[in-house]
Amino acid sequence: MRSLKRATNSLITAGILILATISMSAWAAEKVQLTYMFWGSPLEREAQFKMCRDFEKVYPNIEVKAIYTPANYQEKISAMVAGGTPPDIKGYANQKKIIWH
Repeated sequence: MRSLKRATNSLITAGILILATISMSAWAAEKVQLTYMFWGSPLEREAQFKMCRDFEKVYPNIEVKAIYTPANYQEKISAMVAGGTPPDIKGYANQKKIIWH
């Protein structure tokens, strides 16, 4: 039950993050790609990918490149940030927040 609640909270958070990240240019006719990096259980993985596909159906000019990271999330996202290629959107749980500037 707790896992389902966590998955639901993750989906809601991810949905809000995706919508908050979209700039006005995303509403234009040009194609926009957003990278979305997240972690979680296999159940959450499937739910996140479905959410991305559903989002793309509503906003066909926005492509969401979903990056699932089953382990070492903090290390991988830190390496992406250090390398200058952070994701546009990152998933996080309330217990672990990753902050970068």
